[in-house]
Amino acid sequence: MASKIASNKKHTPKAGNDRSTERLTHPDIKLTEHNVIQFRRLEARSDQNSTCSIDLNKCYLPPNFLCSTPIPIASQPRIVMAIALAVQEYLYRAQLSKSRTDQVRMHVRTLLRMFEYLWMNDIPDISVATKDDFLKLQREIALGGWERALRLSERLAALEANEELIADRKYVPTFGDPIFDFAEAIGTNYSAIRRKYHSQQNKEPSAGTAGRTFSSSRLHDIFDGINLIYDIGPEYGTKFAPYQSALADARKLGRPSERTKNLKADTAAKLLKEACRWIYEYGPPTAALLEDIASESRRCRSLTRKYFGRRLIAYFLASEARAHANRVLPFPIEALDFGRVDRRADFSLRTAVLCTMSAAFVCIAAMNARRRDEIIHPKFGLRRGDLQVVSEELRIYKSLFYIEKSYQERRPFYVNSLTADAIKLLERLESCFASIDADWPPNNLQEGNEGFDGRPLFSYRRFSLMKGVGVDRKWYDFDNYQHSSDAAMFLRIALGDKHDFKAPAHQFRRMYALLFYYQYENGDLVSLSRQLGHLDLTTTLVYVTDSSSRADYEGIRAVSEFRQLVGRTDLRKQLEIVGYEKLAEEIDAILAGEARFGGYVKFVNRARLLIARSAFYSSNEQLGTALFELIRRRGHFPKPMRHGQCMAGGAPNLRGARCYSENTGTLMREKAGMATCYKCIFHLSSRQYLENTREDLAELDRTAVSYGPETIKGAAVAREATELRRIITLMDARLAREGW
Repeated sequence: MASKIASNKKHTPKAGNDRSTERLTHPDIKLTEHNVIQFRRLEARSDQNSTCSIDLNKCYLPPNFLCSTPIPIASQPRIVMAIALAVQEYLYRAQLSKSRTDQVRMHVRTLLRMFEYLWMNDIPDISVATKDDFLKLQREIALGGWERALRLSERLAALEANEELIADRKYVPTFGDPIFDFAEAIGTNYSAIRRKYHSQQNKEPSAGTAGRTFSSSRLHDIFDGINLIYDIGPEYGTKFAPYQSALADARKLGRPSERTKNLKADTAAKLLKEACRWIYEYGPPTAALLEDIASESRRCRSLTRKYFGRRLIAYFLASEARAHANRVLPFPIEALDFGRVDRRADFSLRTAVLCTMSAAFVCIAAMNARRRDEIIHPKFGLRRGDLQVVSEELRIYKSLFYIEKSYQERRPFYVNSLTADAIKLLERLESCFASIDADWPPNNLQEGNEGFDGRPLFSYRRFSLMKGVGVDRKWYDFDNYQHSSDAAMFLRIALGDKHDFKAPAHQFRRMYALLFYYQYENGDLVSLSRQLGHLDLTTTLVYVTDSSSRADYEGIRAVSEFRQLVGRTDLRKQLEIVGYEKLAEEIDAILAGEARFGGYVKFVNRARLLIARSAFYSSNEQLGTALFELIRRRGHFPKPMRHGQCMAGGAPNLRGARCYSENTGTLMREKAGMATCYKCIFHLSSRQYLENTREDLAELDRTAVSYGPETIKGAAVAREATELRRIITLMDARLAREGW
């Protein structure tokens, strides 16, 4: 990601590096004679516009002592040059990452609002601004955001009182749009100004009662953006750094940074379970129908758009592939597409295609801990050909993934069969749209450029009664929650009509960790494992993050093609966070008297008595928090197994573990099993794990019969089954005794 100013240190001048005298020398930026800043988009495909433009003629300054009416920023050459030089300064220090465009836009928005604030307070030139002016701006932003600093409520109220101005300037809402474009009217650069912004719920907070508006990280970005006017030099900027300790100030004034909230385990399981249904049951007939429509589209290549659309609709309604899909899918495909106004055609082929893409995204993201853009980005996401078959017979596959934050290039990763099947289904869909493109090329597809960036798997074409197929290529976006949300129908089917799922796509990276810790105790995940024939819902990637195997893995990293997986601190952090949340959940369950088995229950209860005697706690919640901190400091950490969880983690004394080896001084978890771990001080099990144990017993009985009692193997398996049956009987008796 793009680097930032070292804002926790004193901001000092960069001697001999005043780029303001050089004007715009960076190759990626240009300031046109019409006051439009243009810079190169690193994230753009070869068939997309490679330039991002910021038109300063559409940015404004409010009335002040110099001007009685708002004026365009473009009318102030010094401000225009200051913003352009600030963008250049950022480009010089930024990494060549796909997020550079968003970072530039963010800093430009910050500078536009800063100049608006200064101008409104009768400071027409940045050179006369004082440190006190910037400190005042800092306080205003911290107390009430830009809305307070720019006095938007007051300015909007004055505008609404001026009926003549509104009539003359035509500041009226468009049909069906509740948002007024008041930017030019009041001279603001704050977007999405609503007409009722000055209503009671949106009034400016007072200095005495206002909470912290921005998070500390957001404030840090704002202060960093404003500091750019110092880095450009005194000719167009300031002679002092507005915020010498931006990071420290942001932490003091902003809300503490919030970490990503977890999906609930049952929500994650429902999403993955429904995704698998689409991959294996609903997706193939959807792809078959799309193939049928694509074939008809090719046959219509000689028709005009008008007749093409009519013929395609008629063919679609009579299609046998459609009739078959309607017998399989959870909703009938009644139309080719749906529109913004008419929602009666929600159940369309496009809806089914988007559900299939949503399912593939969920499977790939959850099973491989990938970030959103590493999967669906137009340029950096998955492409046709990224999936490579190592052995179809053994179901061994690997895929190229773009690594966004570290390598910033595509690297090979082994993937499980579910991921491979999802990618194969996406390739079927992509082939259909590619065949349509060959005869009806979209407006934004430049011939001959596809080979450079590859053929992305998460793009599609809309269908139209008037034009047959849409004139533009569309890009799938899981995060789109508007009325035409790409994932809306999939989420509705998976979670119900009244679901409150609002998690951004990047949470699926966290979902990977959830699946790891709940894979044996969540009913949906267990049933899914049986359906797919998998012993484990996670991929081999987990094992490089597991402390018990990391030492061995580090030893072979120099010769392994997976060496890029080692050191993935971001993923290890996600697993660690969810693991501690799992630990806290289990401690709370034991304190609440829920059904839990194993020696770890006794350990937790002894620890509870110990801290309860040493301090007074007014509630069980306080006691649970204190107990969790005590256990966490001792190094306990959960490791899920089929028969239960091993809570040993990095505990200082492991000699009490049943699988402890005196020879190696470590745990030999390969010996772990219900018979070995049942009374181990680090073992924790529950009703869900008991069901797994019953299945294991049934498998042992079948194995013993197949080998026969007269064989050594058969006798050993029979003894193991007898011991496991005894343990299950004891656990069942405890369930009955405790009323569980």
